[in-house]
Amino acid sequence: MIFVFVAVTILAVQQLSDSGKYRFRYDVLKKLGMKRREMDRVIFRQLALFYLVPAIAAAVFSSVIVIYAGNAFVRMTGAYGNGLYYFAISLLICAGVYVIYFAATYLGFKRNVESV
Repeated sequence: MIFVFVAVTILAVQQLSDSGKYRFRYDVLKKLGMKRREMDRVIFRQLALFYLVPAIAAAVFSSVIVIYAGNAFVRMTGAYGNGLYYFAISLLICAGVYVIYFAATYLGFKRNVESV
């Protein structure tokens, strides 16, 4: 989880620093007649793609390990639950933090692009 959060932090900083480059591109789209709402959707889709690919990859790869380790933990300690239960809890916590990073990046990116 720590690696994913560090990667998301780097991704957010990179996207916000690249927003200056995208300002010109979105300005051209605006001059071509694209409405603000459409531009917001394009920005959302662009950032969603950058954020979803690493999140899905991390969830898929870690699910196997976490479910196996969770089942082993339950088997060895006699605790309640199973590996899927522990994976679901950790996935919800990570998704919450991930959504906060995404929202902050989206708002910052949109503000940087629109400030011409």
